[in-house]
Formats: sequence, C-alpha cells, structure tokens
Amino acid sequence: MYYSDYQFSRKFAKGLFLTSGITQISNNITSPVFGHHQSQNVASYAQVDFKVKKVDFTVGTRLEYMPHDSKFKIGSFETPIYPIFGGTVRHKAINFSHLRASYGKGIRFSSVAKRFVSTSVGGLVIYNNPNLKPKTGWTGEIG
Repeated sequence: MYYSDYQFSRKFAKGLFLTSGITQISNNITSPVFGHHQSQNVASYAQVDFKVKKVDFTVGTRLEYMPHDSKFKIGSFETPIYPIFGGTVRHKAINFSHLRASYGKGIRFSSVAKRFVSTSVGGLVIYNNPNLKPKTGWTGEIG
C-alpha cells in the first residue's frame, strides 16, 4: 500500500480561509484468498471557511477518482470521477451555545474483500461480488 497527501492552507483577507489538496492511495494485493488485484484512489479537495458576524460558513467539494468502481453519469457522459459536495452553517446564539446545520454527500467504495473473496469455513460459504457498486448518500443534520 502506498499513501501520499499534499495539503495547502491559506488565510485571506476578511477571514476567508482556504484548505485544498490531493490524496493518493495505491494497493497491490496478492493473496490466496483475495487473488491478485490492484486499486488506485486519487482525490482532490477544497474547502472554504468564512464568517459573517456571528455565523460561520463552511463549503467544500471533493473529486474522487477510482477506476472500475465508480461511474458518474451526466446524460451519456460517463467518468470514474465522482463529485462530492457539502456545507455547514454555524450560528453563535449565546455564549457557550451554537446552532448548527449541515448537508453533504458521501461515497463509500467497496473493499477488496467484499468484491473478490470467495471462500468457506465449516458450513459458512462466502461468495464474491466483483460487480459491487459504490454506495452513495446524502446526509443532513440540525442541532
């Protein structure tokens, strides 16, 4: 497994703060249980934080690239790059108390084990599913 990450942060005028970067993970798996598989995941991301009076805002995006695992479609255009978005608003109501709301999208790619393991232990049989697709979802919270 190889992992690398580069992150850049900068504070701009009027309290605007930017965090951005790129992350890369490579796996080369050789196993009698898993077989031989390679995976590659590259993601670029950016997040902006700023404040207006007593309200803090955070907005971010991430582009995930994982070939053979994700196919993002717009009409007939298909790509293994998957966009993720999110945002948060936080209001300082009174000292030591905040109201917060957030909304965002997430993705979870299937593990090599879930996609390629095919084995049995006693009476338990485990079947592989190489066509397993990534799970996506939206989440929100207020509190």
